Amino acid sequence: MNILRIILIGYGLSADAFAASIVASLQSNRSLKTALMCSSIFGVFQGIMPFLGYLLSMNFSKYIGAIDHYIAFFLLAIIGINMIKDRNKEENESNYNFKTIFLLGIATSIDAFAVGTTIGVMGLPIVLSCIMISIITFILCLIASFIGSFIGVHHASSSKLIGGIILIIIGIHTLIEHLML
Repeated sequence: MNILRIILIGYGLSADAFAASIVASLQSNRSLKTALMCSSIFGVFQGIMPFLGYLLSMNFSKYIGAIDHYIAFFLLAIIGINMIKDRNKEENESNYNFKTIFLLGIATSIDAFAVGTTIGVMGLPIVLSCIMISIITFILCLIASFIGSFIGVHHASSSKLIGGIILIIIGIHTLIEHLML
């Protein structure tokens, strides 16, 4: 039963990373490099953040929990706005470099920090949970990257606009979700 619970948590936490992987790969022209970079970075962050949340839950969760949604919203909105702003620039390669994907990794995994504060309370093994969450995220983001590459090749003219809007919507959703709770 605990394994099923961890798998469901992994799927839930990877949803934003899945969407961000699609967006990041829209312009990559089936770039294996982009797919592996997104999958690896998102997988690592989704695995590390619950562990950090678990470790720091006694001291800092009350502080980060109060502002995590603002941080995620800000990062996703800035990246989305830049993507929309730069949509008409002619580029041979995707503008999703390591720095951008790294920031997306942080933004999409902040909620995993909060989940980490509750993993111990749920009686789940933290190390196994983090490893499984990381693997699930890696696999789903790899699939998402190939989906995004396929879409981007066929709709290159509008993919940056759509991708920017998706990132902004994820940011707004994160902000509204946390403000309503």
